[in-house]
Amino acid sequence: MKAYGIATGSSTDDGGFNYAENSQLLAKDYLDSLKPGQLVRIEVVQQFPRKTKKQLGNIFGNMLEGVIAQSNDQGIDVSSLLAYLLDKGMPKGVGLTKDFLLELAYMVCPTVDKDGRRITLSKMDTQQANNFFERFRLILGPLGIDIHDPNPDFNK
Repeated sequence: MKAYGIATGSSTDDGGFNYAENSQLLAKDYLDSLKPGQLVRIEVVQQFPRKTKKQLGNIFGNMLEGVIAQSNDQGIDVSSLLAYLLDKGMPKGVGLTKDFLLELAYMVCPTVDKDGRRITLSKMDTQQANNFFERFRLILGPLGIDIHDPNPDFNK
């Protein structure tokens, strides 16, 4: 059970904590439901404001630049990174999801526009989308995954 509120700066009047709406009632109900003598832990943790999109973009951008610079210095390329992940750090038993497969497809079958920028399916023309599909199909084929040609009459 978690309760949220704001520190008041003084523990003499209200325990130093002003509960958020409904949190005090939920906390009281929860504590009342426990058996007398039951061991509980109450923890006070400082909440920090969420980062803005600009802050997150900056953090993520710096992380990517740092990883690329260090990998270049150490001679780490895509194949050695993937081999390391497959050997050591790849989580086992995690099912595939649509989001994961789409991101993987964008990574291993990149498609670019006329200016050389990577694009996603929503920006691809029919020929690019067909090539994207076929390349991903060829990559998964050796694993025994048979992706059938899409039905050309799907929208009729």
